[in-house]
This record gives sequence, structure tokens and C-alpha cells, in this order.
Amino acid sequence: FVMEGTVNTDDGLGAATNVNNQPVGAFVPATGANVPVATSTANGTQGFTFNRRIYVSLGGGFGEVKLGRDYTPQFLNQTLYDPFGASGMATTLTLVGGLGALGGGPTIVRASNQILYSTPKFGGFGVLLTTYFGENASTVANAGSGSALRLSYDAGAMSAGLSYAKTTTGAGTEVTSTSLGGAYNFGVARLMAYVTKDANTAVAERNGTLIGVTAPIGAHLLRASLSSTEAAGARLQMFAVGFDYTLSKRTSIYTTLASNTGSGGAIPTLNGSGGAANSTATGFDIGIRHTF
Repeated sequence: FVMEGTVNTDDGLGAATNVNNQPVGAFVPATGANVPVATSTANGTQGFTFNRRIYVSLGGGFGEVKLGRDYTPQFLNQTLYDPFGASGMATTLTLVGGLGALGGGPTIVRASNQILYSTPKFGGFGVLLTTYFGENASTVANAGSGSALRLSYDAGAMSAGLSYAKTTTGAGTEVTSTSLGGAYNFGVARLMAYVTKDANTAVAERNGTLIGVTAPIGAHLLRASLSSTEAAGARLQMFAVGFDYTLSKRTSIYTTLASNTGSGGAIPTLNGSGGAANSTATGFDIGIRHTF
């Protein structure tokens, strides 16, 4: 089993979770941003929750079955080919802002009430299948329910993945998310890239891209990425560079610098903070990572 929660180190608050995979925002084509909608519990008032991943699993020669709240295939196909692991200041634009589906953007990062099955690897090939359910009465729209799959290939220096997901967001509305990505390790550097397409039957289509690289420098690691997202004429493009300085086998110091520029009326943001339309938002983070 796995149980993961979030504690904000600046103020000690826990982070909210989403028990029934409901939409958390509405997409505004003119700005390329999400407008939050009301939730039953205000973030910061619910106390500590296992808002990230919490599941039980059983694995063997048949593969692995998981039950609970976990990452979705459509998210995994992006974070695995992102130099920054889709976290922090450099979180890829293909995940933040967009169609107002679930998890803060068009891609559901984690889904509750999920059943996952992953096959054993056959010659480097694998399949991940999931279905997730919204906790709604049968008399209302089945919002928050969906299914997804990921086809993967991992052998030696090469990795590739294709994912597809469909999620109901309301009566007669749904979001489909497709992504294709890959990476190759040349030794001196690992290059990676992917493309995404998200379509919302109620709003618009959104396209995203990312190219990135990680390069070891002795025991340390250099990261860089260029990501973009575009919908209804609004476009955001972000460049990010980061460096991990290794102190020991389990501890490192890291820093990231990111610059996000909007055009076509898009409002750039970094970690939820931003400025005016067609402007540039810049920011950095610094921290210590320790693996137990």
C-alpha cells in the first residue's frame, strides 16, 4: 500500500483533495486560464489529507492491480518525459491552465475511486488500463467518471509511450486527452519530447508540446525544458532551466528558473501567480530533496 499527503512548508496547511473527480475550473478561451469554481471545502480548512496517492495493490506474474487514488495514465505519459517531473516552478504548461477539466488542467493528474491494471513487460512492451468513478447519485450526470490506457515501451536507452483518456465532465460533456512521448539516453544527455491534444465537447481544443533534456555533470544534474500550450488563439510558452547539486546519495539541493510568456490574450502564470495578458511571468524556486 501507498499513502501520500501534502503539507505546505510555508504555512503548515494540508492540501485539499477531490473525492469524486469533479471539475475544478472553467476554461476561458480569451485568456487561456482556468477560473476556479466553488468547492464544498475551502483549501486550507480541511486539515491534513492523503490528497496525493493512497491505494492498495496486489502484484505477481499476472501483473499488478491497484485500488484507490493514484496517478492516471494520461499524466504518467507526460511526467515521465518531463525533465522536471511535472513539479515545481517548471511544471509543464501541458498540465497547468487549459480546458478546465480535472486536476487543475485538461489532464487529470490523480483520480479517486480508481481501478488500475498493469500487465507484465513483454520484450519491453507494457499496458496500463484504468477506470475511475465519480461519487454521484444515479439521477445526475455521471461527472468524474472515465477510463484511460497507456501503451509503453522501455528497453535500454529508449523509452516511448502513448496514452488516451476519456472523462465525463457533465451532462453530455466530456474531455478526451491524447499524448505521445518518448526519450533516448545518449549517456552524455537524455533527450525527451511529447505532444498532447485535449478536446472538451463543451469548450475548445487544446494542443501542447514539450521538449527537454537532462545532462549529468559529475554527480550533479542539469535540466532544461521548453513547453507550450495553445487553445482558441491564446498561447503560452515557457522556458525553464534547473540544476540539482548532489550532497550525498540521498540528499541534494535544487533550484529552477522559469519564464512564461503569453500571446493572443493569454495570461501567463507560475505556481498560480501571474500578471496581465500578453505579458511575461518569471520566477524561481530553491529547495532541498531528501530520499528516505
